[in-house]
Amino acid sequence: MNEHEIFEAVVSFTLFSYTKLQALNLAENLRKLMYSDTAREDLRKQEIIIVEVMPTNIRSIQSKDNDKFMVGFDMRLRLRDPYGDDIPEMDSIEFNET
Repeated sequence: MNEHEIFEAVVSFTLFSYTKLQALNLAENLRKLMYSDTAREDLRKQEIIIVEVMPTNIRSIQSKDNDKFMVGFDMRLRLRDPYGDDIPEMDSIEFNET
């Protein structure tokens, strides 16, 4: 990567609940929050741009023993490499065996 290069990454958000409806509501509320001006401005100050907020989907594994539900969504973010070529080098590594 070049110094302070811009790149994109996908971040997954998964919310858990004991009811399917509550898990859906939690995920959808968080997803809507990402569209707010406040959230976008706060992220922009950190040089993070929301490129895409993908649809909410159910991520639970169907099982008769399943007592919780997972619902989530993914976000594509545009980021700037904060380190560039300024990453310090390590001279040595010590291992302690227990």
